[in-house]
Amino acid sequence: MGMTNPKFELDLSLVSGEQRLESDRMALLHSIHKKGTLTDAAKEIGISYKTACAWLEALNNAADEPLLVASHGGNTRGGTVLTDLGRIYLERYERLVELHARMQAEIETAGDLSAFLQRLRLRTSARNHLHGTVREISGDKVRSLVTVQISPEICVQAKVSSEAVHEMALTTGVRVACVFKAAAVFLEPFLNSLHTNAANTWTGTTLRVLSDNESVEAVLDMDGQHTVSALVDQERWEAIKATGSMQVVVQVNPAHVILIRME
Repeated sequence: MGMTNPKFELDLSLVSGEQRLESDRMALLHSIHKKGTLTDAAKEIGISYKTACAWLEALNNAADEPLLVASHGGNTRGGTVLTDLGRIYLERYERLVELHARMQAEIETAGDLSAFLQRLRLRTSARNHLHGTVREISGDKVRSLVTVQISPEICVQAKVSSEAVHEMALTTGVRVACVFKAAAVFLEPFLNSLHTNAANTWTGTTLRVLSDNESVEAVLDMDGQHTVSALVDQERWEAIKATGSMQVVVQVNPAHVILIRME
């Protein structure tokens, strides 16, 4: 069964404290401005005259000055017109509605953004999400190596299919998220003499540790701004001897890194 394209709707919600601006009240304001009478306005938006009167009162009470006043020369129930303040409020609100419509149209045409937002709705067990910019792409017809700059100190390399690179339209400068599970993180004891060019090898400092009889989850500070979570067994953790705020070597196989395009 094929997947349908995701559809997103952008809600316009104006809130002040515990009070919410109801759009139907503003629709009445617009209709009164157009029709000139409360009776015709109520008919146009499909409410009773009694309800329209209650809404009119609520509109006037919400403002520092009246937004609507009765006018002479209307029908049997009298005419109603907007004051200068009422017209100002209506114009401002309609500009917000117009902006809201343009933003909704933008979301509907941004297919990659919609797909990304849909993925965000899914719960994921992956503990590590590092956001950065594609710096380099190399490879052949089958596999590609994508290098992502996370910060001046951290680059993440992801080994993915070249077809995926093409389908995601990945090029240098594109914003992506690098996602990998905590269990995919390998830890080594820190050695001052360590010199390696292996991909995805960094130095981290333990921030916090959660453990039980079998496993340890360690959260590591990578550069003062980004953290990586590692899930290892107790035997491995004891071999590392990373007690307190100690430095450890952090490694992730590029094949375990998933890329999500952010734009």
